[in-house]
Amino acid sequence: MSFIEKDIRTESDIVAYLANELPDLIDGLKVIDVEVTPNVIDNMRPDLFVKAKVGRTTRDLIIEVKSKGEPRFAKMAIQQLREYAK
Repeated sequence: MSFIEKDIRTESDIVAYLANELPDLIDGLKVIDVEVTPNVIDNMRPDLFVKAKVGRTTRDLIIEVKSKGEPRFAKMAIQQLREYAK
């Protein structure tokens, strides 16, 4: 089901959708744990923190959601992810 069909409009709607549907969105991804309100990282809070496994490799995924796909919002999300990864 697409975002349009589910009538997802806000960042919190997208976060809730991803928390529930992430394993079905990425083939081969086994989600071990999802934190919808993860701990603060250097005074910043990512939207989702996911512990996932692909094959034998376990990874931590940090997900930042923006309600609009405009370039300035995408750049803002990229910068936030860079800060979280430090």
